[in-house]
Amino acid sequence: MSTLLLAACSAGNDGIGAVGSLGLPASVPYQHSNAIAPAGFRESQLAPNQYRIEVTGSANASQARLEKIAATRAAEIGRDNRLRYFKLDNLQHTTRCTPKRSTYRGGGHGELNYRVLTADVAYAPTPPDATYLESRRAFDQLRAELDLPEAPSETAPFACPG
Repeated sequence: MSTLLLAACSAGNDGIGAVGSLGLPASVPYQHSNAIAPAGFRESQLAPNQYRIEVTGSANASQARLEKIAATRAAEIGRDNRLRYFKLDNLQHTTRCTPKRSTYRGGGHGELNYRVLTADVAYAPTPPDATYLESRRAFDQLRAELDLPEAPSETAPFACPG
C-alpha cells in the first residue's frame, strides 16, 4: 500500500509542481514546498511582526517569479494574521545543488539544481514609510497576477560546480 502511495506522489504533475524524474517544472507554483514537491514556498516566524520566506524553483525559474511568490505569501500571511502592512527586505537569490544519487536497486535521480530566494518580511499596523504595502489589497492583486499565463522564461539554467 505504501509503495503505491509513494508511486502516486512521485508520478509527476507539472501542473501542480510535483517533482518529475528530471526535476522541477520551469514555472514555480504558488504552493507550500515539501520533500516530495520542493518547488514552492515555506516560511518561518522570526518575531511577532517578522517572518522569513524561502521560495524554491527550478534552475531556469525567473527571479521575478520567485520574488512575486514571496510577496504574495507575505501578503497572505499579513491578511490571515491581521498584520495590515508589510515590506519585503533583504532579498537574497542563491542556488542549491543536489548531486546525482543512485540506489543499489538502480533507482535514484540525476543532479537537481534549484534557484532559491530568501526574503525577510516586516509587518506594521500602520505604514512607517511608502515602501510598505497593504496586505489584503496586495494579496488580491499579486495572486491574480500569479494566475495569469507566464511568459516563457528567458532565464538560462545554471550548472552546479562539479
